[in-house]
Amino acid sequence: ESVLLYTLSVLSNNTCQEEKLSKTADNILQIKKYIDDHYTSPDLSLETICARYQYNRKYLSEALKKVLHVGFSEYLRTLRIQHACMLVGEGLSNIKDIAALSGYRDPLYFSKVFKSVMLLSPKEYIAEIRAGRADPAASARPRTPSV
Repeated sequence: ESVLLYTLSVLSNNTCQEEKLSKTADNILQIKKYIDDHYTSPDLSLETICARYQYNRKYLSEALKKVLHVGFSEYLRTLRIQHACMLVGEGLSNIKDIAALSGYRDPLYFSKVFKSVMLLSPKEYIAEIRAGRADPAASARPRTPSV
């Protein structure tokens, strides 16, 4: 009888742990969706997400890294630069507007990040697109690991 009770308690404990892991994975996927839907907001940060979902910063950072296979900052930067490339491909050429619409408050910082990812300044990238030397669809993929 005691062996049966022990076995049932172990099985019950494993089921509870699996449910907890499943719930956590669902929460992390919900957070990923939130990031994907709000990456153009300049207020989006790991801290604001932690506050919204009531997670510890370090825990959420590690959990997102497991799901996204890159860190939060790199994932957010990739989304924003892809969006900026898409805006240029649609004909937008004002760097200040592109930066703002991509989630950057500071156009100079945006330019620095854009150049570090795309290996061209936004101005050079716009010129390439206008001259037809760059394919906007192909160029919209930053030169860092895509997510």
